[in-house]
Amino acid sequence: MERAIRGFASDIGDNAIVPKLGTIFDTLGEAYDFYNLYLWEKGFAIRYGKNYLNVERTKCIK
Repeated sequence: MERAIRGFASDIGDNAIVPKLGTIFDTLGEAYDFYNLYLWEKGFAIRYGKNYLNVERTKCIK
C-alpha cells in the first residue's frame, strides 16, 4: 500500500489504491484503512458495522 501511495504522486489522475480479488489483510484495521482510502478517492466512505452476539454473549457476526 505504501508503494502505491508513493507512486501516486507521479500518476496524477489515476487511483492510488486499486482493490483486487483475493487480497488478504493481516488485520481488520488494515482492511478498513485500505478500503476507506480507496473509497475516499471515489467520493464516499465506509464504516464498521455492528457486532452481533449469540446467546452465550460471544461475537458471532461482524
